[in-house]
Amino acid sequence: MRKLFKFWLNDQRSEDWQLYDLIQQLKKPTQGQGQFTRAVREGIRLWVDLQAGRLDVLLELFPWVKEALDKSATAQNGAGGSDDISAKLDLILASQKSNNGYQMQSTGKPIASANIAMPNFEDDDLPALKLSKDTHTDVGINFLKSMGGMND
Repeated sequence: MRKLFKFWLNDQRSEDWQLYDLIQQLKKPTQGQGQFTRAVREGIRLWVDLQAGRLDVLLELFPWVKEALDKSATAQNGAGGSDDISAKLDLILASQKSNNGYQMQSTGKPIASANIAMPNFEDDDLPALKLSKDTHTDVGINFLKSMGGMND
C-alpha cells in the first residue's frame, strides 16, 4: 500500500522559494525519476538520526564526510582517527541540539541600530489623585436613573 503526504510552502518566505526551486530540479526527468522521493526519504532519515545524536545515516549517505574528517584530523595533529572525528561531530551535534536544531554563529560585529531614548516620566508637577469613600445612600437611585437614560 502506498501513502501520500502533502505539505505547504509559504510564498512569503524566501527559504520556501529556494526549496520550491530545488524540488522542481529534483522532479525533472533529466535528473532521473524518483530523485525527489529519494531526497525526502533520505532527508527525513538523516534529520531524525542527527536529532537523536547519531551519525550513522550521515556516514552511510555521505561516506566522503568520514574521509574528509580523517584527512583534516591527520593534517592537524598527525594522528587522525575515528575518535577525533567523533569528538568533532559530537561537538557540532551538541551545539545544534542546544539551539533547537539551528546552528547559530556570530560575526562578532554589533548590529547597527538607532539610539532610542528611554521614556521620561516626570509627573511630579501633576496633581495627585485623591480618593474618598462615598457616604451617600442614593447609589441605587443613581443607578436606576442611568439605566433609564439608556432608553432615550
